[in-house]
Amino acid sequence: WMDDYEYVVKEPAVNKPVKLLSLGPVHTRDLGHEGWRLSNFTDQHVCRRAKLSQAEVAAVRLYTSPRFGPVNRNLRARDPELVQKWATTITILTSALLKLSELSPINRFLYTSWPAYFACPPWRKSRPDASATIVVKGFLSSTSRTDVVAHYNGNKFREGVLCVIEPSFGARGADIARFG
Repeated sequence: WMDDYEYVVKEPAVNKPVKLLSLGPVHTRDLGHEGWRLSNFTDQHVCRRAKLSQAEVAAVRLYTSPRFGPVNRNLRARDPELVQKWATTITILTSALLKLSELSPINRFLYTSWPAYFACPPWRKSRPDASATIVVKGFLSSTSRTDVVAHYNGNKFREGVLCVIEPSFGARGADIARFG
């Protein structure tokens, strides 16, 4: 964790291959941002428009790295002690995502992927036309591109389900693609 923090806060950005999920595709982190420092990321038009602080930009940059895992895992554990360990990061990240979501179009559909056993619980077999609501304790990664979800949607070990998130004020996503 500290190595990623030092990289985001103190070092210039370099193109480097990163695997966000153990079975997911490899991405090139900071592609097109070689040499950028935290101040360069903070000075992007979208960051100025959203009035993001350097701390908020750093939190989003950390979340676009493999460090998203501990944040989400501890939020989903529902253990106050685990959440407390990440409280500062979670609070700053939440603030940034709320500010960025205000800039997102209200009519944009988003997509995400869930393991089939989670998105389609056993009771759905007897009522396949029933709607379901999934409550996520943690941040939900999503995209406006179905081809991106296809890279993560299942693998040889599990079946995945493509989920559509209809736009609403409560489900308006924050675009963080330019941060990592």
